[in-house]
Amino acid sequence: MAYARGVVLSDLDLYLFGEGSHRRLWTLLGAHPMPSGGVRFAVWAPNAKAVEVLGDWNDWGGDTLYPQGSSGIWAAECAGAHPGQRYKFGVLTATGAYVMKADPMAQQSECPPSNASVVPTDQPYEWGDDEWMSARS
Repeated sequence: MAYARGVVLSDLDLYLFGEGSHRRLWTLLGAHPMPSGGVRFAVWAPNAKAVEVLGDWNDWGGDTLYPQGSSGIWAAECAGAHPGQRYKFGVLTATGAYVMKADPMAQQSECPPSNASVVPTDQPYEWGDDEWMSARS
């Protein structure tokens, strides 16, 4: 069974984010597989009333993300999510509109015309240019 658990991002991360000096936002925001299983999702949506993450693991039904202090960041760990699965963020805006958005910090995404983000895999890219590299001067 999949479940979402609210995540408290580190005080240092939130402090640096708040003052605009966080130098590694890709480690804070987006989708990050956890060593113990599941995936941590985080997105900056400062004016949202609510945020959820929808994806393959929850039949696009939505797992709640939780505000991280007053940072505007919403986050959760989703135990049922795995690398390679597709996802989007569902945002309830300040005006009451509900919109589904791709992850602006996604490390992987579907090929157009599809537009979901993809939970990153740990598999490094295999370059196929060995012959060309050895022939260049």
